[in-house]
Amino acid sequence: MSSVGKSEAEYTALTHTLTMGIATILTERNPDLRFLYVSGVGTDRSEKGRSMWARMKGRTENDLLKLSIKAADGVRPGYLHPIPGLLHIQPYYRYLSWMYPLLRVLAPNSACTLLEFSETIICVAKHGHPSDIITIKDTRS
Repeated sequence: MSSVGKSEAEYTALTHTLTMGIATILTERNPDLRFLYVSGVGTDRSEKGRSMWARMKGRTENDLLKLSIKAADGVRPGYLHPIPGLLHIQPYYRYLSWMYPLLRVLAPNSACTLLEFSETIICVAKHGHPSDIITIKDTRS
């Protein structure tokens, strides 16, 4: 969820309030739950940074960790390169695609394919992860 064009109250309702409402209901039904929350690179768990979206994502990660569940992981993707054949992609990806091979070489921990990312998420959901933060770097391990 992008924060572009949204007030802090609107963004809070869409990211924090909705996520915590769902997580709370699921926790009541299954305390052995592993909740994977997709936040983003730059998420601020101190909740004191300048960026509203990063503070809100950090607050959500923090509040998820307070729930009585097996695990709550913050998943922090960077650039997710679309896979061939994907039908519904944002138009700006068409303009950024040429940069992907450069990112893989110059900043390998900032980009992966959507397939690599989804395989990592499935693996973490099934087997867990030693950290409660999953990054692009984790897609290669």
